[in-house]
Amino acid sequence: MAQANPTQALPPRPGIELLRTRWGPMYGFENDSGVSEALRRFGEYGSNEVKLYRLLLAPGDTVIDVGCNIGVISRALAVQPPHPTIIGFEPQPDCYRLASANTFHNPGVTVYPLAVADRAGTVTVDEFELTRTANYGSNDIDEHRQWHRRLPCPSVRLDDFLAPRAPRPRLVKIDAEGMEARILRGMTDLVHDRLVISAEADRRPLVPDILAALQALGCSCHVAMFRAIGPDNPRFDPESRHCRNLHIHLVGFAGPVPDWIPTVRGLWPVRSMEDFDAVVDEHFNRRWVADGGGPVG
Repeated sequence: MAQANPTQALPPRPGIELLRTRWGPMYGFENDSGVSEALRRFGEYGSNEVKLYRLLLAPGDTVIDVGCNIGVISRALAVQPPHPTIIGFEPQPDCYRLASANTFHNPGVTVYPLAVADRAGTVTVDEFELTRTANYGSNDIDEHRQWHRRLPCPSVRLDDFLAPRAPRPRLVKIDAEGMEARILRGMTDLVHDRLVISAEADRRPLVPDILAALQALGCSCHVAMFRAIGPDNPRFDPESRHCRNLHIHLVGFAGPVPDWIPTVRGLWPVRSMEDFDAVVDEHFNRRWVADGGGPVG
């Protein structure tokens, strides 16, 4: 008898729903106003980001997905050629459970319930209340935040953790809500001439440290704009905040930049913060929130 897909065989628990996406059925949070809501309304999230990553990958490559949330990027890469090996990290327990469930039937994907930083230790993460409406992907690791439900979580350095598992990854994607620079400082031993790093950079006060950390690794950098929902989506709605949402990353190339990169729409080379701000001002037409938030229209 053929085995059923786990996402088809198991009924969701309270606060969890099964969503139809372009990459197959996936679990999401009923009250999440972020990734899960976008999947529910549009059947996708981060497709432009996935498209660039697939162009960078070849058969046999390994992807490190730091801050994989409910596993959308990992799942999208796993089910499409070239089917890379993927190692994901997600410290928030509820997101980790869904990331594991959403990639369980993809044999090349392993997700660990760990935080990543510049040193091994323990951090404290918030525990969700699944009846509460919020953006479940926006929680940062803030040791000083007062929240009545918090949990300890081990943290690892990528250098140490990946040494026996994946010492030469092709792509390291980092979306860690403010931890990006610390994570970069913990992966100095992973640098090789095919390494590409894509680090979220949508909090302006943190960008100088992220850029400096990438350059300390020997990377030449580009600013990337990723639409959360592509305009080719049949349900694209220009009035929806999900369709207006832009993810800003710094993409670092430790070796030669592929000769096709200049032809990719939404990528601009930068060497300094002056370059970064000029690109943001000209191409994103956005201003930055002074208190450290993301870009707003």
